[in-house]
Amino acid sequence: MVLDYPATWEWDPVSGQWTSRTPSASPAQRYDHAMAYDSNRKKVVLFGGWNGTALSDTWEWDGAAGTWSQRNPSVVPPGTERHGMAYDPIRGRVVMVPGPNVIGPTTWEWDGSNWTERYAPANPAPYGQQDLMWDSVGQRILMLNGSSQATVWEWHPTDATWIRISIGCTPSLRGGAAVAFDSAKDQVVYFGGSFNPGTLVYDQDLWRWAPDGFAWREYAQSGTWPSGRDSAKFVYDAVRGRLLMFAGVEQGSILDELWELRY
Repeated sequence: MVLDYPATWEWDPVSGQWTSRTPSASPAQRYDHAMAYDSNRKKVVLFGGWNGTALSDTWEWDGAAGTWSQRNPSVVPPGTERHGMAYDPIRGRVVMVPGPNVIGPTTWEWDGSNWTERYAPANPAPYGQQDLMWDSVGQRILMLNGSSQATVWEWHPTDATWIRISIGCTPSLRGGAAVAFDSAKDQVVYFGGSFNPGTLVYDQDLWRWAPDGFAWREYAQSGTWPSGRDSAKFVYDAVRGRLLMFAGVEQGSILDELWELRY
């Protein structure tokens, strides 16, 4: 996790504690960047973000060494923010779809040394925040695209195409929802967001998309729920089989809450 200022923190679910790491070098302050974990190389990859201009730098975090390293590939994607990234452990590639500031549909892949642009003729046009995730059950990269309503797309790397696979009722049009893939339940989980953050009205609904019928289903509220918010981040804890959600924006305030989803 990288905050608005150069800081790096790690969460230990066993002790229930956050630890501040103090590397000698860090990415510059930014927001709306994207990160993905390269499980083969055991590195967190960070690309882009916004600090008054769209950034195009690539960094890697080595948790064992406690160091950030800036990479200098010969090919660099255009600077972007509100983009999406996910790691394909079978092919050993981080897949990235730029945010709405990049004109024209495009998809990029990072192999640990360099970026390669993939020309996808059926690629959904970038609009709003793109959420990419690895479906460990279906062995594929999925993307949640908010160009109209929440739609799920599947990446086909062989011919560099995106195929839409969701149907039926979907969550309403919004941006900034928290999204992750729950491997234990074999489903995409989707919480909150806002159609218009300037109105200070935030969604508090929880949805799931399961490949069994390619349709979205909404969960009924039960027990204690997080307040409505946008820009929160979901991550799946594969060891414990739990979804964790951190931070977000509510009523103009930046939150520092950590929630765990239990069905």
